Amino acid sequence: MTKRIVAVFTFCFITLTQAQTISPKLRFDLILGNDESKPNEYLFTSPKFISTDNRNNIFVADRKSMRIRVFNEQGEFVKTVGARGQGPGEFLDITSMVVDNQDDLIVADHFNMRITGFSDMGLQIETYPISISARFPSSLQ
Repeated sequence: MTKRIVAVFTFCFITLTQAQTISPKLRFDLILGNDESKPNEYLFTSPKFISTDNRNNIFVADRKSMRIRVFNEQGEFVKTVGARGQGPGEFLDITSMVVDNQDDLIVADHFNMRITGFSDMGLQIETYPISISARFPSSLQ
């Protein structure tokens, strides 16, 4: 399995008052997926999207496995949300992912033609179909 690394980083801007320049510095706060001795939950094959919630949990969508893995702010695995498939809470093509202000995970799935919302860290699931008219302009239908 090819491992992929997800790095969580911040930019620090240092202002030098005498020179009046701004120098961006990259600081790695956390690196996920760089230790092949860890269980598979820590390894990624095709990480595509990353988001955080208000409790600093980190959500990483892996498009190859069609799973979203959740880690706490220290990088410890918490849980997996979703799986490959067509049933409730399953995905065929994760095309977008975000965690909203209420800490609900919202995932767009192009091939299943739906948007799935997960609340309570994935315990409750609501699915909203995407109609063909919402995907294409009326001139193309």
